[in-house]
Amino acid sequence: MIRDKHAKRILWGLLLVILPAFVLWGGISSLRGKKKARIGTIANREITSAQFNDSLKMAQLYLLLSPGDSKKISRVELENLGLDFMVLLWKAEKDNITASNEEVANYIINVFFQGKKFDKSSYNNFLKIISRRYNLNLSPRNFEEYIRKFIMIDKLFAKYVNVDIKDSEVKELYLRDNQKAKIAYLLIPYNRFKFDSGVTSAELEEFYDENTQLFHKEPKVNIAYLLIDEKDSLGDETLKKLPKIKTLQDLETEFPNGIKETGLIGIDDPIDEIGWQPEINKIAFSLKINAASPLLQTERGLLIISKKEEIAGFTPPLSDIKNEVKNKMLENISHRETERFALAVLEKMNTGKTKNLKKIAVKEKIEYKETDYFKYYDYIEGLGLEPDVSEIVFSMDKEQIYEKPLLFDNGAYIIQLIDILDFNEKDFEKKKQAYIDVILKSKVIERKIRFLDEIRKEAQLQAAS
Repeated sequence: MIRDKHAKRILWGLLLVILPAFVLWGGISSLRGKKKARIGTIANREITSAQFNDSLKMAQLYLLLSPGDSKKISRVELENLGLDFMVLLWKAEKDNITASNEEVANYIINVFFQGKKFDKSSYNNFLKIISRRYNLNLSPRNFEEYIRKFIMIDKLFAKYVNVDIKDSEVKELYLRDNQKAKIAYLLIPYNRFKFDSGVTSAELEEFYDENTQLFHKEPKVNIAYLLIDEKDSLGDETLKKLPKIKTLQDLETEFPNGIKETGLIGIDDPIDEIGWQPEINKIAFSLKINAASPLLQTERGLLIISKKEEIAGFTPPLSDIKNEVKNKMLENISHRETERFALAVLEKMNTGKTKNLKKIAVKEKIEYKETDYFKYYDYIEGLGLEPDVSEIVFSMDKEQIYEKPLLFDNGAYIIQLIDILDFNEKDFEKKKQAYIDVILKSKVIERKIRFLDEIRKEAQLQAAS
């Protein structure tokens, strides 16, 4: 019994290795289960499955040694990380970056023994525990070689990832986190100018002809799919059969209730049980009717999909959607007229003597509101979470009225800054270092991502065809 379970675990592991990582490789590569299978190239050098698996082990070890919960990472994300390590090490070797035995020893003492005396017994015990728990099969020798590689990557980043921080950036972040403002606004709802009459057939036809893209119906596809939890207990023959199937019907015997359908959905629609995965939808659209996809890896498990039905995109004739076209035309008119009216109100305020929004509201029969004090990232009373509004508000002067109406889903807003609290120099100096640390960390991450992008191109990373 123990042997059977162990064999199935091995089969599951092999199955995961031969999966096409569709996010990583764009759905075009797969390992064939051969130990020396060519799965891609870095700088025209072949990547074998053995090399890739070693890099996956390095990625898993990195996650285990890093803060946070490594269990939350998906298989695809782990493969991405493993491939990134391969590219980074290629660049480090190209730049002749090395790590000495002394550096490796110092790293282990500083990280695992907090700079205290090395304890061989504790060290070996640690390696046995994580090897057994995570199936890593670590010896002191190969663990230290992974540490050597981590040090090389750190040196590579130190060489290329340099950032500078300006005082103005620190002050801006502090203000966005601490400064408060208060506004007043006039709301002119679109419904004020929405009418259900006065549209002729000729006008409706002209609007339809000029705006056909508004009424285009996107293509849809009905996806049949089989989602398999990696923890499921499957027979050896089923596990071997999965990568070879041509249609989902080939698995009806093994999974009589497992094959489901999405119904007609668009390329950006979510799939029940799987969620929003546009890459999966794109693969479905590319398949021939009833043909099964390769095995795909998702956070929920192994996935096989098939296209059951497809409806091409089309634009219905005006006669079929007359009410829809009319409603869209009336909506456009109401938006245009609301904006025109709001601009006229602003013009009156600019040329008249009063800039008092309360008086304007009474005169023009417009809703007037005042907010409480709010910070840059706060919910704004009556407006919601609106970063664009905050950007405007915190760049205005007291009593200033913004030059243009702001157009949102429900109507046009005319806003005025009533008050903004002064910059607190003393508090800023007290908190300044914390904001410098935040900006530094953010910039380093951003620069590392850009650097990784650059060396991926330099390495001419390619999947096997």
